[in-house]
Amino acid sequence: MKKILTSPKMPLVIVLLLAAAAPLTWVVTVAVDEGLNLPSDDAWIHQVFARNLAREGRYEYNVGERSCGVTAPLWTLLLSETYFFRLPPRVTAVALTVLSHILWAGALYWLGRAIWPDRSRWWAAAPACLLSLLGPVMWFAVSGMETALFFGLATLAAAAWARDRPTLAGFAAAATFPVRPEGALLIVFVFGWWVYRLAREKRRPTAAEVVGYVAFPLMFGLPFVIHNWIVTGVPFPTTYFGRHWLYLGSVSPEIRVMWKDVPAVAFYWFRYIQVWMLGQHDLSNTMKILTDSAVLYQIGLWAAAIQLLRRRLPRAFAFFFIWVLAHNLFYALVLPNFGTAGRYQGCNFALFALASVYGALFLLEWIKGKWLRIIPYVFLVASFIAALGSYLVWRNMYSDNIHHITTVHEAAGKWVNENLAEEARVAAFDIGIFGYYADRYIVDLGGLLDRESYTYLRERTMSQYLKKKNAHYLAMMDADTHDIRPLPDRLGLYQDEGTVFRLEFLKSWTLNISRRRWINVTAVAYPRLNLYRIEFMPD
Repeated sequence: MKKILTSPKMPLVIVLLLAAAAPLTWVVTVAVDEGLNLPSDDAWIHQVFARNLAREGRYEYNVGERSCGVTAPLWTLLLSETYFFRLPPRVTAVALTVLSHILWAGALYWLGRAIWPDRSRWWAAAPACLLSLLGPVMWFAVSGMETALFFGLATLAAAAWARDRPTLAGFAAAATFPVRPEGALLIVFVFGWWVYRLAREKRRPTAAEVVGYVAFPLMFGLPFVIHNWIVTGVPFPTTYFGRHWLYLGSVSPEIRVMWKDVPAVAFYWFRYIQVWMLGQHDLSNTMKILTDSAVLYQIGLWAAAIQLLRRRLPRAFAFFFIWVLAHNLFYALVLPNFGTAGRYQGCNFALFALASVYGALFLLEWIKGKWLRIIPYVFLVASFIAALGSYLVWRNMYSDNIHHITTVHEAAGKWVNENLAEEARVAAFDIGIFGYYADRYIVDLGGLLDRESYTYLRERTMSQYLKKKNAHYLAMMDADTHDIRPLPDRLGLYQDEGTVFRLEFLKSWTLNISRRRWINVTAVAYPRLNLYRIEFMPD
């Protein structure tokens, strides 16, 4: 037994076992009550593209209508094999995301080994294990979406780059681009750092470097860019334009960044870690004074930033740290509301795990008193306890979302499929699982599929867009709270009802809010989906 525990392979074994067990525990325990489903509506958008790719051989949401609304063509290609081999789509999607998370945890362990090569392997295992207990990360691991694969490849690229494996580093970085378009940032980052090293070392590139940093990016990137350009005239997917629906709330379209100075950025990042990543739950709230895990994270984060400026930060950590900052800056400029890019910023969770361990080691080197050296370990244990609390809370949110998406959107889609004519054109805002089961032509009100809809979104004249697209029916979420502005009002539908069109109510699907204490924001805010028949007024 002692030989097994002291084996140099044991830390990695523990990392991989926890990476597999943590998400599977979620799936099994929730499936008993709610069944097996994908918690995110966006995951089902990928399923529609994948199904049509398998059926028609084209990346299209509505068959026969070209679109660049797919942000993850490589992920969609993997999902399409589900339909080619006639595998259950939900099981396969969850299996792919769990495998992607295992890759991510393993890559983070490898990166930790590059950061702390002279320390025990258990220090490298600590951030990888912490990652697998964070609630939002577990959400990615069972979401059926590309998030875990993207950050797994990105972390692998950072670890391979730090270990001077140019072919693997270039391959992993290049593969992120067709998984998520912001992978282009990582490609540019890796390429720029490589060119800088060539100039500084005054040498010629090796064949492995040319293959990794030039050939692979061209192989993975050019087909994606060319496809987008041919279809819509822009090199990236049209979903960026769809994200402008966020402007329809209280934020001005001209405001991209909510904070104005460095102290505000630090404060928001601190709260982002504490509230969004770890969640507001009893296990973390009882440790706010001395054992708050976010405190250790901040110590490690700012210590790393100082060491980076002093050029004393380990090269592996410096590479990853700078890329995470660039990734956050990109979304701060692209999306208007702070925190709305949560599921696109999984790199923050990996940085949280690394910085927490780095903070503990920093304190161990700084503290000289024998008995005081227990403090960093207390902080590190607190990080794991808080992460476990977030794991439990997010498991409940995952259960909420499964119940919501199944009883409302999936049920509505199945009813449309069984009761509306095949030529029916249905307008909807959430086009994922509803569109998958409706299997009808869907007019997208969120602007994900059609770049042209952005103008109508900005001007709140979506009724004109409905008329242009010849929509026959409208499926619209409804809110029960006065704190949230109704979505139809945000789209400008209320102002045009009676002048541009009339709506005839057909059916409604409502979530049972009294079932138990709901903590999922989307479920509470939009518990109901209404279906209407549209009658347009004469011009």
